[in-house]
Amino acid sequence: MHDEQHLAGAICLTAGRPVRFEARGAGYEILALDGTIWVTIANDPRDYILAAGAAMRLPGRGSVVIETITPFACIRVTEHVRESRVQGSAAAAPAERIGIEA
Repeated sequence: MHDEQHLAGAICLTAGRPVRFEARGAGYEILALDGTIWVTIANDPRDYILAAGAAMRLPGRGSVVIETITPFACIRVTEHVRESRVQGSAAAAPAERIGIEA
């Protein structure tokens, strides 16, 4: 599925060109929009494979590397930040604020 609305705000990957960012704590979510991705987190002995439509929450701090294992993939990374108790809701920060490096 490659329509503009589906991929709005997405980061698209091609084979051999991983993206990296530093997770500053728990609350980051990675969503595979298209293709299949491989996620590696520093100091985590497991690797994670996400097919299109699958998502994962990162467990905490650490360097994260995401690469496609299909010729092409698109992802969305959000950082969920808790607002004050008075407002009582959560907001998502866009990928640009997270510091993702291609």
